[in-house]
Amino acid sequence: MRLFPTQAPSLLCQISSHMRSVALNEPLLWDTVILPPLSIREGRHRLTNHNFRRFIENGGIDLWFSRTRPSQFLALGDDATEIYQGRLRWFLRHIHKYSRRLRFISLAITDSDELTLARKRFPRGEHDFGALEEVKVICAVPMFKWGFNDTPLRYKCSWINNAANLRTLTMNLENGTWNNWRLPSGRLTRISLWHSLDMEEWQAVFQGCPNLTHADIRRPRSRSHWRPGFQHEKLSHLKIGIVSDREAGQYRWESLTEPVRFTSLVDLDLEFAELAFDEPGFADIHRALGGLMRLRLSSKDNPWVVPLGVQVVLGSLLRTERDILPVLQELVLTCTPDLLDTIAAILQLRSPTTVQVEGKTIVRPGLRVHVETLVRDREGKRGFNIADHPMLSGELLRRFQIGRVIRR
Repeated sequence: MRLFPTQAPSLLCQISSHMRSVALNEPLLWDTVILPPLSIREGRHRLTNHNFRRFIENGGIDLWFSRTRPSQFLALGDDATEIYQGRLRWFLRHIHKYSRRLRFISLAITDSDELTLARKRFPRGEHDFGALEEVKVICAVPMFKWGFNDTPLRYKCSWINNAANLRTLTMNLENGTWNNWRLPSGRLTRISLWHSLDMEEWQAVFQGCPNLTHADIRRPRSRSHWRPGFQHEKLSHLKIGIVSDREAGQYRWESLTEPVRFTSLVDLDLEFAELAFDEPGFADIHRALGGLMRLRLSSKDNPWVVPLGVQVVLGSLLRTERDILPVLQELVLTCTPDLLDTIAAILQLRSPTTVQVEGKTIVRPGLRVHVETLVRDREGKRGFNIADHPMLSGELLRRFQIGRVIRR
């Protein structure tokens, strides 16, 4: 969000005449115009739609981009992280003017008129959006799931499909699904989907995007109709936002294997929104994650809350030595001091080793554990030094790290 007076480059221009001159002559500072949401306030500064509109109508975007090099790629749009009044109609002409230089476009679509602008009023020339690599969309417009003859009703944005270099797509569809959009799915390598999905949509996403390597997606909310047996062979990094299954009252690990199995997954990030957890499920699916090298467990809304999944995973790693997640190299989590003994024991079990594979000697690095947040009780003693822990010393301590310590 570059338009706040408290952020660069505006902040640099207020320090001194020298810093202002330096900032005005640094092209890389002026390649982004992203209008921040109205809920953002920094100190006494709060921008309003009146400020934004006056800035645009007075030539602010053109002046901003005039400080860049002619060959420099640009980023333009609304901050598409939450629903608020979209402002596409105000900067649409700048989309046309800079279409060949835009590398990133971000849109907040809140009514049908804005959806029509995004679908039908963007440039459609052969060379327009040739530099576009990433699109981010948050859309609150209700979209009918089915059209005539029970076929999915689909909306087409020609400019997105014509962007030959588009590889990254972020979407938050408050009242629609992935199947409502005609997208260049086969070209995408990175996606982020922040809306709630059912199992059918989950399967459609991964089957339609065979070249995905990175995905940030919500776990499917229910076990609706799906066809089993699909394997995604290229996805290596997966982040899943997990919410509770209200019908079962617990999480289900099976969504990591059904209806899509990820055969090349090396990095898994599980972000829990609530505390319910399906403990037996982890033991059932761990074999499908045999190539996993990094696992992160965190809480979405409260970073100081320890997900129950942390105890499940630590207990499984301790009981089975290397039978579960045999090539795991990094574990990232939030924990409490009472779990440090378990972590130390796991680090001891998973020390560096050498193995013979097809006649070759391979060195397996030992497991590293990064505790992002160590949560302590307020009643405990104030002093804390991890070096004083009796089981974490020497080589084990070199493979252990704490980011911060907080008291709850």
